[in-house]
Amino acid sequence: MAVLTTLGLVYTWGMGKSGQLIRPDDESKSLELVDTDDKVLVASDVVCSGDCSWLVEKESGKIYGCGFNSNGQVQDNRF
Repeated sequence: MAVLTTLGLVYTWGMGKSGQLIRPDDESKSLELVDTDDKVLVASDVVCSGDCSWLVEKESGKIYGCGFNSNGQVQDNRF
């Protein structure tokens, strides 16, 4: 599960055994802020499914996807 705050911060919680919580701690069930090694990600949108999650970084428009890729959900498809 994920929530997007009015400030653009993304928090995730739940079981993320396939990496779908957009963070390195896949076993945590607690609410945690999504960030990278060098910055907090500020998002304009976030979408979750059973096996993957996606977020759009507000500043750059980059789309980040992560999770279990059993059916190609997070493949790098460029149009």
